[in-house]
Amino acid sequence: MFKSRIANKLMLFLVISFSLIMLVKSIALARNIERYDLIIPPFGQTAFTAPTSKVNYSRGVDNNSSIGGGYAQYTAIYRGNTLQVTEKVEIRSGDRVLLPYLPGQNLPGEGYRLGHTSKLTTYVRVQAQGTWSPDEY
Repeated sequence: MFKSRIANKLMLFLVISFSLIMLVKSIALARNIERYDLIIPPFGQTAFTAPTSKVNYSRGVDNNSSIGGGYAQYTAIYRGNTLQVTEKVEIRSGDRVLLPYLPGQNLPGEGYRLGHTSKLTTYVRVQAQGTWSPDEY
């Protein structure tokens, strides 16, 4: 009887410890979802979001809620201001696009930005709004 009480208490301690570790791990590894409200300059220029962190090895995602004037744009994720690390994908108002990382570029870390690029034929500034994350999940 004494051994079974100790075994039960030990089992309870292990279950609680494991649960707490998993909770802390899931909170620590939660992906960053950022809002954007960009004014994209004309003639193929790019506007960037503020930088955020990537926490796992999944694809990026751009969940657009609106692009003004019915224009289409290109979206991609960059590290810093210039290094494009995902494929550039066309996006229209209301689209949700997954952004696969280029080979060797899918690394957790800091400094990831979303960039929206206007088409060369777009001759006005266009507003784009939505949410994005460097991690799909």
